[in-house]
Amino acid sequence: MAQALVIDGPRHLAGIQCALRLWREVRGERGDDPGRAAELAAGRRAREELRALAATLLPGAERDVPLRSGPFEARADFLVRDGDGRTGLRQVRAALRPSESHLDELAFTVAVARASGLALGSVGLLHLAPDYARGPNGCDPRALLRHSDVTREVQFLARDLERRLQEQLRTATSDEAPRIEPSPHCRRPTACPFWSRCTLARPSDWIGYLPALRIETHAALQEQGVERAGDIPDDFELTPQQENARESARRAAPYATPDLASLIEPLAPAADFLDFEAIMPEIPLYPGTHPFEVVPFQWSAHLCDGSEAPRHAEFLADGSGDPRRGFAESLVAAFASRERSIGVYSGFESEVLAQQARVFPDLAAPLERVRARLYDLLPVVRRSLYHPAFLGSFSLKRIVPVLSPGSGWSDLRGVADGGAAARGWLALARGELSAEAAAQLLAELRAYCARDSAALLTLVRALQGYAAATHSSP
Repeated sequence: MAQALVIDGPRHLAGIQCALRLWREVRGERGDDPGRAAELAAGRRAREELRALAATLLPGAERDVPLRSGPFEARADFLVRDGDGRTGLRQVRAALRPSESHLDELAFTVAVARASGLALGSVGLLHLAPDYARGPNGCDPRALLRHSDVTREVQFLARDLERRLQEQLRTATSDEAPRIEPSPHCRRPTACPFWSRCTLARPSDWIGYLPALRIETHAALQEQGVERAGDIPDDFELTPQQENARESARRAAPYATPDLASLIEPLAPAADFLDFEAIMPEIPLYPGTHPFEVVPFQWSAHLCDGSEAPRHAEFLADGSGDPRRGFAESLVAAFASRERSIGVYSGFESEVLAQQARVFPDLAAPLERVRARLYDLLPVVRRSLYHPAFLGSFSLKRIVPVLSPGSGWSDLRGVADGGAAARGWLALARGELSAEAAAQLLAELRAYCARDSAALLTLVRALQGYAAATHSSP
C-alpha cells in the first residue's frame, strides 16, 4: 500500500459491516454519494460544538487525547480521574441515547487505549438529553448533556474484540480485495458508500434490488439458487411490493396493479401539491426547541384549478430568526380558501403540520384542516406500481425521472437534494454565509423546493397514464 495503514474508529465500524468496505476505505477510496462528505463534515461540526460544551462540565480533564497501538488509532474526547483513582474515558456523541455503533466504537477506543499501555476504568458517553428545551439565553450544558455509564456494555463487547481486530488487520493488509456478495447487510446499520460500485454489473431484476429486502429473504432465495426476481417461485412468500417487482421482472416491463386508478382518484382531475424543507439541528437553535426537533423553514406548492396552468406559491425564511411562525401563517393563508386534496410524498408534511399545531395553538384549527386534506402518494406507488429502473427504491428522486423521462433534478446547481437544503439553510441561520452566498443559497432553495412540488404533479400525471394503460389492457 502506498499510504500508511490506519484503522480508526469509523473504519473499524465499516469493517464490522463489510470487510470489502474496510479494505477500500483504508486505501483512501471514496464512495459514490456526492453528499456524503458534506454530511460527515456537518456531523463532525456538531460533535465539536458538543465537545466544547462538555469541556465546561469536565474541568481538569485531558481533552482530545490521541491513542495508538500499531495500525490502530483512536482518540479520547476526555480522560478523567475516577473516584478509585483510575482513568475514565468520556466520549461525546450528537445522539439522544447510546446506540450499538457507539458502543462498538467505544469498545474499539478502549482496546486501543489498553494496547497502548493506558489502563482505563469507567467508560461513559455524553449525549443529548431528549427532554431538553433551549432557554431564552442559549444552551445550558448541564441540562443539554446527559451522561450514560456504559462500562459493562463496553466490557462485554471487548471480549472478542482482539480477534475481530486481527481479522480486520488481515483484511486491510491483503493485496486482494475480499469477495463479498452485496446483500441487505450493505444498508445496515448505514448505507454503504460503495453500493453503486459493488452492484454496477447487476441486472435490474437482480434479487438484491427487491424492495425492502430482508436478510432472511435474501438468504432463502440464494439457498434456492434464485438470482433474478422473475425466477422467484410463486409459492415463495413476498411482500406486495416485492410481488410487483417479480411481476415486472417477468414481463420485462413496468407493472401497475388494477387498483392504481382508484388509488389516485382523490388527486384527479385536479389537486394541490406540497413539499416542505426543514432542519433538525442536534443542538437546539431556537428557544423552546429540543435536540433534533424538526424546524420547517420552507414550503412550496403547486396549486391546480381545473384546466388552468398550475399556480406556484411558496414561503422561504431568510434565516434571520425562528422561521416556524412565518412558515405556519403563510401556509394557512395560502390554503385557507382551498378545498382540494393536497398531494405529498411521505408522512413528513403531516408530521410537521401536527407539530406546528402543538407549537401554535391559535393556528391549530386551520393547520389541522390543511393536514386533513393531505394525500400521501408514497404508499400508492409502493403498493401499485413497479418499474425495473426503480432498482428497489421508491424515493421521489429515483422514480420521477424514470416515470417521466426528461423530468428531475439533474440540471440544478448547488442545492439539489433535501440534505443539501437543510445544511445550507442551517449555515445561513447561524450567520456563516456572506451576503452574496446567502442570496445565492436562497435562490437555489427556491428553485429546488419548487422542483419538488412540481415533481409531485408530474408523478400524478405519469401514474394516471399507467392506470389508463392498465385499465385498457386485456
